[in-house]
Amino acid sequence: MKHILSLLLALPLLFVSCEETTPEQPDVVTFKLTSAANVSFAAEGGEGVITYELTNATDLTPLNAEAADAWVTINTVGAEIAYSVAANALNEARTTTIVVSYNDLSGEVTIKQEAAAVAPKPSIEGWGIVGSITNNWDLQSVIIMPLENGYYAAKGIELTATDSFKFVKDGSYSDNRGGTGLAAEVNYSYNAMKGGSDIRVKEDGRYDIYLNEGLNTYYIMGEGVDPKDATSSTKPSEVEWYIIANDTKTKMTSQNKLLVAQDVVFGEDMSFKLTNSNDYIYGAEGIGELNTAIAVTSGKDAIAINGVVGTKYDIYFNQADSLIYVVEDGQKPIEDIKWSRIEGVAFDTRNFALFFISQKLILNFDFNCGVDAVNAVIPEGTYYVKAHDGDNGYNFNTEYCNVKVNGVEQLIHEGTMVVSHISGGYDIIVDVTTSLLENIRVRYTGPVVGNPNMGRYVTNPE
Repeated sequence: MKHILSLLLALPLLFVSCEETTPEQPDVVTFKLTSAANVSFAAEGGEGVITYELTNATDLTPLNAEAADAWVTINTVGAEIAYSVAANALNEARTTTIVVSYNDLSGEVTIKQEAAAVAPKPSIEGWGIVGSITNNWDLQSVIIMPLENGYYAAKGIELTATDSFKFVKDGSYSDNRGGTGLAAEVNYSYNAMKGGSDIRVKEDGRYDIYLNEGLNTYYIMGEGVDPKDATSSTKPSEVEWYIIANDTKTKMTSQNKLLVAQDVVFGEDMSFKLTNSNDYIYGAEGIGELNTAIAVTSGKDAIAINGVVGTKYDIYFNQADSLIYVVEDGQKPIEDIKWSRIEGVAFDTRNFALFFISQKLILNFDFNCGVDAVNAVIPEGTYYVKAHDGDNGYNFNTEYCNVKVNGVEQLIHEGTMVVSHISGGYDIIVDVTTSLLENIRVRYTGPVVGNPNMGRYVTNPE
């Protein structure tokens, strides 16, 4: 009996010794950011620190911090992350992120920065007069010209025949209007030119001076005399314009609101002068390109052009905007239009439409090409407004084409559109005559966007 009891007492010990031991589990790695998830900085920028908790990590080697934008720089990564924010020179706020990670664990901090302080508005706003009568051309002494009934006006201004002045905007010479060098008589109107010559009067007196809202005409009036009663001084016979090139003087003639000198040949220096019958000379900075608007101003000796010696060129002068165009003999200038949008539609593989949209000019063209277009890319070629023999179908559907010039709609009478491919877009030259015999020669270089209300989008060449 004692042997059986001893055996029974030993059994629990035997069972205990036979139980399996569970191995210890490794500690779990945890990671979290302990500093603010959103941080704001002033426009001046500054420095910041990101703190975190990382447990059960063997070392910090895998810890990484990256900023999404270059205006945030990560300086150090260690027990904490130090970073700096550059000053914001933009007039708009900006936002970016910093991502801190340890292997596959990560946290994100959003960095916001205020916009740069908006530059104070100029102390002088609008159009005014600066000259010998304003503390010897002191821009801070500009005579302000309030807008009255379509004219900027300065009244009761004392002038002598030796005084001179110009019209300037916002107290700066960056946008100014001058004359053509013709001494002004009382109660006359004169052409106002961008960068034109200083304005003078013929006789001492007290004047009311006006600049029209269109900025292309100024008026020297007696006190109390309405500018609408002024006599025009802009007859072609009063001020004649000339081109001097290669020691040859060519008189400019009027053509479609522009002045033109034809068959001009340049010398070895490929330069010329623009001058008038009052012996004023106008020039330009740098070297101009063919078929490109060149801004001219007084005080420059000449206009240089990137052309070919011995070749004949036609030179056009837009007097109102002080722009010169040099084009190949027999061509017409391509007007510099600031297009706001160019839309394209592909109706089928051969039928397209283009819409050229600007504040001044709107062109609507529906046209066919002579070959199937691949992937809605407009084929290169010359598209004719009127049918031409052998044109392979490159023509306009004239019943769906029109032009709006300053809001006045006109049909297209004749002309061409030349389409060439460039990387990511098109180079398109339009040369048409409207039903009112107004010639339009404009250019667009760049991508074409889709019109969401019509057909398939035109695709831009690669």
